[in-house]
Amino acid sequence: MRAVAPRSLLPLVFAGLAGLPSTAAAEMDAGPFAEGSIRISAIVGVAQQIDNTAFILGAGAGYYIVDGLELGLEGEYWINSDPSISKISPNARYVLWFVPVLKPYVGAFYRHLFVGAPFDDMDSLGGRAGAFWVSGGGSYFGGGVVHEIYVKGCEGDDCSETYPEIVLSFSF
Repeated sequence: MRAVAPRSLLPLVFAGLAGLPSTAAAEMDAGPFAEGSIRISAIVGVAQQIDNTAFILGAGAGYYIVDGLELGLEGEYWINSDPSISKISPNARYVLWFVPVLKPYVGAFYRHLFVGAPFDDMDSLGGRAGAFWVSGGGSYFGGGVVHEIYVKGCEGDDCSETYPEIVLSFSF
């Protein structure tokens, strides 16, 4: 019996469920989600505030500590925002890299919001799920849904939100 590294077990289980030989699963390439890969991302968006539209600019980076498991950090700055808003967010994401064509992902994050006076800073916890399509050359495109719950700085019944995300990343 051949010994299998722990990070290789999930693809072997998937291969068994899909009826693939275990040797095929062991030889699969994790592509841009491979251990040691680095991801860089640009964040661009728009948010509607009470009486104005804010433009969101930011950047992110991540490192795959094992095949499919990324630890990352993202930051945002909201332009034309009143009050001013900046965000910093450490996160973790697992990509099911061994799934053919669309690669499902799940993730979790903590986010700290630096909010301008007279408001207090806020903290949130969240999760995300979606799928990536690898376009070759280390880049991938995808989308999903994010659910975020504000755990500090929010009062009342409106302390969570769910919103879509679109992702275009480059890995090297």
